[in-house]
Amino acid sequence: MYSKKHKATLVIQAQSMQWTYEINGLPPQSIPPTSPAKVISTRNYIRSATVRQRNFLRENLKLTTTAASSPIKGSPLVLRKK
Repeated sequence: MYSKKHKATLVIQAQSMQWTYEINGLPPQSIPPTSPAKVISTRNYIRSATVRQRNFLRENLKLTTTAASSPIKGSPLVLRKK
């Protein structure tokens, strides 16, 4: 089987459609696992570190100028007149 090309045609027919596929090569050789599955169960519940939620509204309120991607680069967000 060394350097031998395998070719097949797969035809799937339904009532309203038909699909044709050309299959080249061999199906991959798979070997099932031989070791038994490990199940690790402990009653000790390890708390994960709490994730701090970002408050985007508060962060945006602290911005003083526009970003580099803005059409008006570096201008102040709030016009303050004294």
